[in-house]
Amino acid sequence: MKKIELNLLGHKAIIRKENKIKFSIIFLYVAIWCVSIFILINIYKTDSYMYSMYRKEAKQISSALSSVEPKFSRIQFLYSKYKRIKSKENIYRKSFYRPGNCLNKMILISEAIPDNITLDQLSVNPNATSKKDEKIELSGVIVIDEELSILQQLNSFKNNLESNTNLMKDFTKVEINENKISRKNEEPMMEFIIRIF
Repeated sequence: MKKIELNLLGHKAIIRKENKIKFSIIFLYVAIWCVSIFILINIYKTDSYMYSMYRKEAKQISSALSSVEPKFSRIQFLYSKYKRIKSKENIYRKSFYRPGNCLNKMILISEAIPDNITLDQLSVNPNATSKKDEKIELSGVIVIDEELSILQQLNSFKNNLESNTNLMKDFTKVEINENKISRKNEEPMMEFIIRIF
């Protein structure tokens, strides 16, 4: 016996149902596709807008930097000068090393030199920070006079320096450090070094 199939819904109803399902799936795919394109377009627009804002901001910053750059280089130059002067501040503050004062001290030393003494070298130590450091070093020769002893002549010069109150205002003591007898042009002489602290 043959089986008989009965379609209670009908063939047309099944096809309609299948078509509705296909249409819904296609509509869903098209909707997802359209939404995706819409999202991508908005992302592109947002990205383009952000990029244009970034470029505009970068141009403003570069123009501001180019206008400030000469001022900045001037500030750097002045700051380097400031640091150089600041490093020498303690030297400038010491009254002894001021040019006018130094000149006055040299004049006072020259006035204290006796006739038979010749200075060969006078050196100033600008790095003297404590009272133990020498500030001035005098080196020279004494033509030996037979009437006076050599040490009396040198002590006379030392006493002349110590007794000058204007000279000793910035110093604490005068010391004879080295002395030796030598000959120059067949004349006996004594070489000496005096340090002023």
